[in-house]
Order: sequence, then structure tokens, then C-alpha cells
Amino acid sequence: MNLTQRIATACLVAAGLASNLGSNFHGPQPDIYSDCKAGTVQLALLGNGQTGVAGAPLPQPLGVGVYCTRIADGTAQDLFYKTVTWTVSSGNGTVNGSAVAVEPINNFIGEWQANWSLGPVLGTQTVTVSVRVAQAVGQDLEASATFSATGTPARAGGTCASGATTLAARRSIAGTEVWTAAGSPYRADDVTVRPGGTLRIDPGVTVCLRSLVVENGGRLQAEGSAEQPVRLTVVDSTRDSWTLDLQGRAPLPSQLRFVQADNLSLLSSTNHALLVEDSRFIINPALRTPAFCAQVAITTTTLAAQDLQPSALRRSVFDGYGGAAAGCYAALRLDAVAALPTGAHLMQSRVQGALADGVAVSAVQGAPAWALSQCALRGNGRDGLRQNFPTTGATLPGATVSGCILEDNAGLGVSSQLPAGSTLLAQRNWWGDPAGPAGPRGDGASQGVDATMPLNAPPVLGY
Repeated sequence: MNLTQRIATACLVAAGLASNLGSNFHGPQPDIYSDCKAGTVQLALLGNGQTGVAGAPLPQPLGVGVYCTRIADGTAQDLFYKTVTWTVSSGNGTVNGSAVAVEPINNFIGEWQANWSLGPVLGTQTVTVSVRVAQAVGQDLEASATFSATGTPARAGGTCASGATTLAARRSIAGTEVWTAAGSPYRADDVTVRPGGTLRIDPGVTVCLRSLVVENGGRLQAEGSAEQPVRLTVVDSTRDSWTLDLQGRAPLPSQLRFVQADNLSLLSSTNHALLVEDSRFIINPALRTPAFCAQVAITTTTLAAQDLQPSALRRSVFDGYGGAAAGCYAALRLDAVAALPTGAHLMQSRVQGALADGVAVSAVQGAPAWALSQCALRGNGRDGLRQNFPTTGATLPGATVSGCILEDNAGLGVSSQLPAGSTLLAQRNWWGDPAGPAGPRGDGASQGVDATMPLNAPPVLGY
């Protein structure tokens, strides 16, 4: 079989930009293949001809819809294998793509998309997409096409209302994507990091969001610096908050370092190792009403994954979280089955200004799952730390507390809801009074809390 026989005729259709590939490829298809020979592959392109900031991701994904003319039995059902390859052909950028599983519809075979981050080159850059379709009977079919984009200089002074890089309303990240300072600020409604994907956010970048979801096997790396923190905030003035949802295990922990998170109403991490360091999570005072629910919830529901790493919250501040509504009483909700085989989770941060409890913990079995140290639970609307009683009937505390500041809370410094006979260790803490929780200015401790050896003065936390 010669090369001419193996390369199928390609009919290329420029269909304009699209934020949702499925809405453009499904349903009745344009008659793009009427003049093509039987057995050939046709490609419909989306996202061709864009303009974006050099060194930053393009706003819209690249899309390719794959079609084939009717074959022996009048359907495309015997096209059983598709390979789509994306290659940067000029400009030194990066491209990552993924297949979207779609059942054949008449001549429609499938759709694929890729995110293209331009290289530093100004002017024209190109990416080539190659498609190979294997048939149950007959020769393989192949086609390719080239996307082009224009790189422009970075623009200064963008805001969430007019971002330098306004991404598609729904951004899907399959490989590794880097949001660089060149394209900042980034505007996006809903961003999803797929299994195996990584979103990396560089120092000094501002991101304006409605929601960010990291699926099982995905990873988030938002890593700023003391001089150039990463700022994560709400996408526009029509919304008052945004959410971050980390789902399932990742090969390595997701990381938030030197991050300023404004009005993040829910940070949920379930069986997903999370490392937070030197960051600030602030709820606007105007939003701090009893009906508003803002919470950080870190949950470990299984010990089956023996290699799951513990989460850690270090040198960070959570200000104004929690709410008075049922189910949203605590600023930080720290739940776990038990301590992981690799160690306990760490909480070494400040929690202040909560409408109800600062921190609520629970555990079902085994050793305490959370170790609180070098922390400050101060000025909260109810207890500083509240040990819940798990519905399973376990009697073991979920946390230990040592070397922390527990003062000026409306309730107790530490409160245990476990039955008699269970002891929560809360030794060597500052309770607001040198005499400890029972002192005239002490925050107090409930029964079942060992608050011995109180500190004579608040420890210096250094953050």
C-alpha cells in the first residue's frame, strides 16, 4: 500500500469558535462530505485562527470533529479505533488534548479537543492535528490539518471585569496546563482538571472563577511567592463567591502556596491530599451573615489507599468562615476515618472571625487523625475547637491540640462531645489566661479534655 492510498482526502471546515464542543458537533451535520470520495476521513475544525497572549493559553480550546463517508453497510459502526495526535509545529508552545467518547451518529465518528498554550513568539504559531481511523475491513484512513494562532504582547492592567485571558465558559484540562503571568488575569466560569491532568498557576497570577473542580487523579498547583502571591477570586460582580472541589486521590498532593483566596465559599477536599502553606482565605465582611455558608471541609473516608499522603494546613489564615445555619456551623470541618498509615493530618494555621465554631473534628476509629499545633483559634462565635460525636458511635477523639492559642472565643476553647471515658489531649496551650482554661480570662474546656500544663503566655507563631 503506497502513501497516496494511506492518506485520505481531508475536507476542512472552519466552523468558528466554540466554548462547548458537544453543542457544535452533535445533531444534524453540515454536508461537508458530499464531494469526498467514499472511505475518506473529514475533519471539522473549531478554534482555528485565534489571537492570544504569547506565552499564555489561548482563550478557546482547539476542536476537531471526525467524520467519514458511509461505508459498506451504510453506517460508521465498523470504524473501531481512532487515534488523534496533536503536535506543535511552530512557535515553541505546548498542546495537550484528550478524546471525548461519543457514539457514532450517522457519519459522525467522534470529537476531540486540546488546549494550546502559545510559546513566547510574537506572530503566527501553528499546531497540527493528525487523525487515524482503523476499520474492521479495509485499509486504515488518515487525515491531518493545521491550526494557526497569532501571539500578541502581554497586556498590563487587566481586571476580573476585563481579563487579559478570558477563557471558554467551561475549561477542561486533560494534560499539564500552565497559567503564566503573561496572560493574567484569567477569567473562567467553570474549570475542570480531568484525571491525569494538572493545572499550574504561576506567581503573580490573578484568576477569576465561579468554580474549579479537580477530578480523581487530577492535580492543582497554585504556587505564588511572598512577593508575588497567586490571587484566586470570584469571576465577576454578579456572583458573591466561588468554590474549589478536590475529588479523589492525586499522584501527588495538590498545593496552595502563597495564595490569596477571596470569597472562596467552599473548599472541599475528599480523599485528596492537600498542602496549604502561607496563604490567606478571606470572606468579605459584607457576606458574613448567619445564612451565608462558607466552609473548608477536608475529609478522608477510607484507609484502603495506603499511600495516600496526609493533608497539611501551615502558616495560613482562615478569616470569616463558618455560618450559623445547620450543617455549616464550623469554619474548618476536619473529618477522617482515622490517622493514615503515613501519619496524621496537620493543622497549623489561624482560624478567626467564624460565626460559630472555629474548627470541628471527628474520627471513627483508631488514633487521632488530626494534629493541631502552632495554631490560633481566636475570636470565633462559639467554640474554638469542637470534637463532634460521630454517628457511628466511636468514642475516640479525632484530634490532639498542643502549642496553640485558644482565646476570645464566645464558647469554650476546646469542647468534646464524646461520652465519658474518652479524653482529648489539649496540653501546653495558651487559653487566654496564665491559669489556663479555668482562669478568670480563660476560654474554658469541657469535660473529657486534658488541658494540663497550660502556657504562661501565648506562643509566637511567626505568621
